[in-house]
Amino acid sequence: RRCRARRVEQRRSRTDSSQAVAKAPVTSLDMAYVIASRRTPRLPYLPLRFGAAVAPLVGTACELDYVSEARGEVDVARALLNAEIVAGNSYPYDEQMDAAAFAAYFLSGDAFVVRTLAAHGDGGGSSGGAAHGDGGGSSSGDADVAAVFYVKPNYPGACAHTCNAGFIVAPAYRRRGVAMAIGELFPFVARDLGYRQSMFNLVFVSNKASVALWQRLSTYYCQVGRVPNALAVRNTNEYIDALQFHCDFTKLPPTPPLLPLLLLLLLLRLSL
Repeated sequence: RRCRARRVEQRRSRTDSSQAVAKAPVTSLDMAYVIASRRTPRLPYLPLRFGAAVAPLVGTACELDYVSEARGEVDVARALLNAEIVAGNSYPYDEQMDAAAFAAYFLSGDAFVVRTLAAHGDGGGSSGGAAHGDGGGSSSGDADVAAVFYVKPNYPGACAHTCNAGFIVAPAYRRRGVAMAIGELFPFVARDLGYRQSMFNLVFVSNKASVALWQRLSTYYCQVGRVPNALAVRNTNEYIDALQFHCDFTKLPPTPPLLPLLLLLLLLRLSL
């Protein structure tokens, strides 16, 4: 009888435990890795302004800078990401993110923005980089968000020198050279943040624009893998493969060869 009672109690204990697990909220511990934030240097050349020749179809100057909460760019970035999540073709998430979830995901590393600057508002430039949410450093008060991207570790601990990045170009600025400019500039930015290489884990084959971009920039990015049936297409029984791209920052030239205007501005800013 005592053995039978003990077995009943053990079954109750296991049931209570499984129910507690089922009701527990999802946390970072449920991920394959728990990745701590990585200390990175502030890039002294940001905000970095470049002329319309870099992205000629935009038709105006742009600048690369840290995302600014005071400018409302964090909200813009979250709206852009949520739109991509709804579209279901570039990010693996199936639910839109609130402010807290977005901050934990997109802002947990370094987050950047490409702003377009109105032709009439040159403003005289800036000598300092803008930190997250400080709202400063832009050379013009009349700006529009053309693109956002983050850079953060792809793996924890001893493998944290490999970074990951997520890019979103605003719909109004697609097919206008913005993605190409960012794709070429990203390896140098990530290298300056202290990373040695990058890994793009899930580039869905259905995202033809993204696949074409990384293949076109094969000077930097090399396809190293393919994940079969990586994406479950919503409301269907279809699964889509994902490609994986790698970039070795240790093999980069000192400066972006196709962005001479950026190089000139970088040298001028570092000499101040």
